[in-house]
Amino acid sequence: MGFKWGLGHAGGVIFVGLLALLLRRALPVEAFSSWSERIVGMALGAIGLWGIRAALKNRVHVHEHSHGGNTHMHLHVHSPQQAHAETSAHSHTHTAFAFGILHGFAGSSHFIGVLPALAFPTTIDATLYLGAYGIGTVLAMTCFASVMGATAKRFALSGEVAYRRLMLSCSTAAILVGAYWLVS
Repeated sequence: MGFKWGLGHAGGVIFVGLLALLLRRALPVEAFSSWSERIVGMALGAIGLWGIRAALKNRVHVHEHSHGGNTHMHLHVHSPQQAHAETSAHSHTHTAFAFGILHGFAGSSHFIGVLPALAFPTTIDATLYLGAYGIGTVLAMTCFASVMGATAKRFALSGEVAYRRLMLSCSTAAILVGAYWLVS
């Protein structure tokens, strides 16, 4: 998930960086960034509300089973009406990629990271810099998502109440950050 989020974010930032290289002075980066920030704020609020709804409505539980002598646990979240056998293996990783792109378009702080590309004397040097920036972004977001996933797993293994509290805390944080992005 973090890898796809990072790919999307890097893609958004690199797109803005390449656009800035091509249009150097004609691009209204501030206006573009301002609208993107508001969209990200609304998306974070929506994700937070969805997470709170999922934490309060859905059934959260852990199943332990073995494959080839390897015993492990899986966390399951589904609606109370949905039987365990009906759960789908479909994962919405494209959502992480799409949100990453949106996040990459937003904010002026990432533009500071891309700004050195405009100072390089050749387009090749600037493009190499943007590529390295993208690789660093993907690695950082993959690591962050891995740490968050490990944290969520620990909470899940602590029980349903602990995991539900984690879901509520993260969802509330998303709403607060989204609100900040909308008003700042």
